[in-house]
Amino acid sequence: MNTESNDVFTLDVNELTIDDIETIEEITGKPIDALSDPEMPKGKMMRAIAFVQARRTDPDATIESVGKLKMQMAEADPKDPDES
Repeated sequence: MNTESNDVFTLDVNELTIDDIETIEEITGKPIDALSDPEMPKGKMMRAIAFVQARRTDPDATIESVGKLKMQMAEADPKDPDES
């Protein structure tokens, strides 16, 4: 992943592996479910998520290099109304 300021990363927590979650928690010092806490600041968590995603395609990505990325939230898949 190129980390130029016009690059966008899509946040999809469903794509995170257990290793990713552990890395995010180590970087932030917070549990991953802090992401849903409206009182919790989100910047450090977003940077950590962007970092683990960037490392998938760019092993040279750093926690600092992802700071210029723009974020886009992944849209939830609509549930099949027939599912129970």
